[in-house]
Amino acid sequence: MRTLISITIAVIISLYAFTLTSNLVFTAGVLVLQFILCFFLFGRIIMRSKKKVRMYETAFSFIDSFLLHLSNYRVVKDVLENRKILFDQELNAFLDKYQEYDDNTKLIEIANFYHVTEYQIFLALIKIYEENGGEILRISNRLVEIIAEKSTLLSDYKRKSALILINNIILTVLTFLILILCRFLVTDLYRVFFSTPLFLILLAIFLAGYNLVAYLYIKKLYKLEFLYEKN
Repeated sequence: MRTLISITIAVIISLYAFTLTSNLVFTAGVLVLQFILCFFLFGRIIMRSKKKVRMYETAFSFIDSFLLHLSNYRVVKDVLENRKILFDQELNAFLDKYQEYDDNTKLIEIANFYHVTEYQIFLALIKIYEENGGEILRISNRLVEIIAEKSTLLSDYKRKSALILINNIILTVLTFLILILCRFLVTDLYRVFFSTPLFLILLAIFLAGYNLVAYLYIKKLYKLEFLYEKN
C-alpha cells in the first residue's frame, strides 16, 4: 500500500509538471524525486506513527483487560494462562519465548513489547497488589482513568488527522489545477515565460517548497505529542 500510494502521488505530480513544462527530463526528475520523498520520508513517518498508535491501543487494551480479569481471578498466574481472553496473536507469539519463566518475569518482558509509560505504572501497581493485596481495580483506578482519556484522544486523533489530510490534499489539487489552467488560458504568457529555463527553476523551487511544507506538516501531525503528556 505504501509503495502504491507513493507511486500514485509521484505520477500525479510529475504529470502536473509535464503539463506545465512539456519537458520530459524535468518530468522524469520530478517523478523519481517525488517517489523517493513519498516512500522513504513521508511514508516512513506515517507508518511509524500508525505503528505507534497500534502499539498504544493494544497496550491499553491489554492493561484494561488484565486488570479486569485480575479482579476476578485474583492471581496473576491464572490471568496469564487465559491468553485467549487477554492477548492478541503478536503478543502470544512474543510470550511463547518465555514459557519457562515465572509470571513476574513474563510481565516484565512484556514491557519490551509495549514501550509505553503506562505499562511501567501497571507493573508497579501489580507489584503493590501482590505485596499488599487489596482490590486491584481500586489500586489502579487512576491508571484506568489515564488510559481511558488517552484512548479517547487516540480515537479523536485518528479521525481528525484523516480529515486534515483530506482537506490539505483537496487544497493542493486545487492549487495545481489553477496553475494548469493558467498554462492553457494565458497562452501568450506561456510562450514567453513558461517555456524558459527560469520557469523550470521557479517550478522546481515551488515543488521543493511544497515538499518542505508537507514534511514539516506531516512530522507535526504524526508526532503524537499528547501521548507523552504527564498526568
